[in-house]
Amino acid sequence: MFDRRAKTAFAVASVILVGSNLGISSVERWMGMFLHKDPVPLPLEFSRIAKQTDHWNSTIPDELLDEAILDRLGTRKYLNRLYAPNEGDAPRIHLHVAYYTGLIDPVPHVPDRCFVAGGLDKVAPARNLKLPMAKTDWVEHADRINQATKLPYHTAEVRHPFTNERIEVTMPIGEFLWRTTQFSDQRQPGLKIFSGYMFVANGRLTPSPDGVRVMAFDLFERSAYYCKIQLTIRTKAEFTEQDFVDLSADFLDEILPEVMRCLPDWWAHESAIAASASTD
Repeated sequence: MFDRRAKTAFAVASVILVGSNLGISSVERWMGMFLHKDPVPLPLEFSRIAKQTDHWNSTIPDELLDEAILDRLGTRKYLNRLYAPNEGDAPRIHLHVAYYTGLIDPVPHVPDRCFVAGGLDKVAPARNLKLPMAKTDWVEHADRINQATKLPYHTAEVRHPFTNERIEVTMPIGEFLWRTTQFSDQRQPGLKIFSGYMFVANGRLTPSPDGVRVMAFDLFERSAYYCKIQLTIRTKAEFTEQDFVDLSADFLDEILPEVMRCLPDWWAHESAIAASASTD
């Protein structure tokens, strides 16, 4: 049994904690800040990403992760898929996509840390390299402005897998920087492993986890999401870091609109918030 003083101390502490939480919430509302982010649902599952593109195809089942790995990954919204070139001898590409939303302080899993923990060796430090994206069919919309950067959104088109209907997709804002690392595996001498990734966070691009925190966890954003897009190849052929970057750009020119079709349309999201605010 607790004595009266212990019960009193516990009651006072509880009141202080509740009052502190209410106080923080009040300050957030007063300043227009949001320490706790609303989740943004994923509109389409990543399994809807096309398995066939103009130059790439996937004919084997998507890889399913076990529960232990999913717990470390921190999300059930992911895709692991292997693509092969329709023609030529380019190496196969492993596509990994993972979606996170409503989290407060995430630490994304990235290959320059996780691959090393898995037993691979870094050949050289990770570098942020520019992706030479073609963006051939992208269309700029001067009337669709990203609120954080004041830059115009672009759209691309994908085809519906069943109806073949053209679907307009909003593309991310920012510079295409690809965080690239080369690895080796002592168990397979001569094997070259390249991995690269970037994030889409609240409709914007960044190559770094720190960039995710800046973009998706802006104190003045009510909601937040981010998505990691990662490509990995394994080859014993003569292949350089720049070869990998060029190959990644060619692949992403075709697959990125498919990924963006599954992600929240941040321009539509911002427009809905602005329309709601104007009627308040």
